[in-house]
Amino acid sequence: MRRNYVLMMFVLMLAVVLAATLVACSDGGKDSSTQSTDPTPPAHEHTYTLVEAKKPTCTEAGNILYYTCTCGKYFDSQKKEIKLADTVVLSTGHDKVADKWESDSTSHWHKCNKCDEKLDFEEHGKSLDWIEDKKATCKTQAHHHKECGVCGYHIAEEDYGDMGPHSWNTQNKCEICGTAKPAYDERDGKIYFGLYPQTKVEDNGLIATLSEMSGSRPVKGNRGKWTDFGYYLNNEVDEYMWYIDVDFNQAKYRGIYFTSNRPAYNKLDSSWNYQKDNGYEVEQLYWFKWEAIEWRILKKSNGEAYLMSNFILDSQPYFDSRDDRTINGDTVTPNNYKESDIRKWLNDTFFKWAFDEYEQSFVKNTIVDNSADTTGIIDNEYVCENTEDRVFLPCYGDVVNVEYGFNATAKTMDKARALKNTDYARVQGIYNNDRLPGSIGNSDWWLRSPNDSRSNARKVQFAGMIGGNSVQVNTIGVVPALNLQLQ
Repeated sequence: MRRNYVLMMFVLMLAVVLAATLVACSDGGKDSSTQSTDPTPPAHEHTYTLVEAKKPTCTEAGNILYYTCTCGKYFDSQKKEIKLADTVVLSTGHDKVADKWESDSTSHWHKCNKCDEKLDFEEHGKSLDWIEDKKATCKTQAHHHKECGVCGYHIAEEDYGDMGPHSWNTQNKCEICGTAKPAYDERDGKIYFGLYPQTKVEDNGLIATLSEMSGSRPVKGNRGKWTDFGYYLNNEVDEYMWYIDVDFNQAKYRGIYFTSNRPAYNKLDSSWNYQKDNGYEVEQLYWFKWEAIEWRILKKSNGEAYLMSNFILDSQPYFDSRDDRTINGDTVTPNNYKESDIRKWLNDTFFKWAFDEYEQSFVKNTIVDNSADTTGIIDNEYVCENTEDRVFLPCYGDVVNVEYGFNATAKTMDKARALKNTDYARVQGIYNNDRLPGSIGNSDWWLRSPNDSRSNARKVQFAGMIGGNSVQVNTIGVVPALNLQLQ
């Protein structure tokens, strides 16, 4: 047993010696004390590959000019080693003008100044309202458009409406087309000539604008820009009704403000009045638009037209008293037309209000016949001499003249004689019929003819019959008449 162990150890030692001998062979048989190491390998020589510079775009990065080597390294244009990240030039991003939109018929977008990409692209938003571009003139219609609420593109546009008005200069010619200004407009068998306040303004926005433009309200003793015409109240002339005219948006408006009602009779108190019945209250401001006066053509001859207003325009007394007075030594009755208040009002106040200087030149001076024949009363003792007037009241003879379109009988309810009043006449205190069917909105109106008593003048009643009334009432309307020189 021991012999086997010794033998095994001997074999093991022999194997170790054999291995050492083999290693010595692999080293060339040299002595380990004289063996040298391997030589240093030669240095790597880079092989440069050029990568051209590339400009960046709005959305893609570019690069600088650089080199690569097979060894995986990167070098700049001077062949100095750099990192890959150093070669990158970042994308520039889009360059747009944010407040400028490009558009076509359906869409809008922002344009990039460096590329063709459409930025913020979307369809047009819808506009609900028309926007006016220009007003109508005598040569062109008005023009308006609908636009995109984002970019302003005109989604739709069109000319619309009628031709506009002429623009008259001081020579009464149109500055746009050169046409001479017509003094009147004739259509549908009527003539429209001059202006007068007629229709009440109901638009609250317009009322607010006009009221602001008119300034502070007038008070007794301090009327400011307002006018007062000194109407009777409690048997004396007083200051309680004020008027002001305002121009706005190529139209004219009249404001009326009063602190007491206008009496039905000149010299009474205001307890009997028709302003309140007509819907007008004290200490309220009302506005009325100046509108073309519509005239009925009674007769045409020798280049002239005899006209009568087709509406009752105002409410004024014939004369302010029932008493006689003495003028130049003569007794003058209250119903004397020559010396009446209403004649003076027509030829002074109304004439200047209704017509500008150019229009006034077309109103003829008329010798007004005031004879008894025109009054319908034979040997009427209250007639006056003929007058020369620009504007006057119709006479009894006019409104029973069948050639003028009227019924020949005074007691007949004639529709041709029955006239409507205006809103302005109502605020002035006219009696407005609101009960008799067929005559709703009608009023009585004065004739210049004296009646058969000294303080009474003739009138047309609201249903078209002819009657009379005391001269000092404020509830009867005014229907002017005139002779117009035709163009």
